[in-house]
Amino acid sequence: MDGLKTLNDDLGHQVGDELLCNVANAMCGSARDTDTVARVGGNELVIALAEMPTRDAVAGIGAKVLTAVAAISVGGCKCPRA
Repeated sequence: MDGLKTLNDDLGHQVGDELLCNVANAMCGSARDTDTVARVGGNELVIALAEMPTRDAVAGIGAKVLTAVAAISVGGCKCPRA
């Protein structure tokens, strides 16, 4: 997530950690039971999509993730661009 370091510096690591958890939860809520959501770096989260039938199905999950993440607010701030 772009801007996480700035958010940590400005509002504290507790707020940054809360944001990461909220984004991960949003991603988990957008993924299917057969998919895997993982944190692979300090500010990097991924979804491994299992057995996607079409590109449109992938795009649908991507759209759900973007919508869910865009709605997140922590510490009075909107989520940085994921």
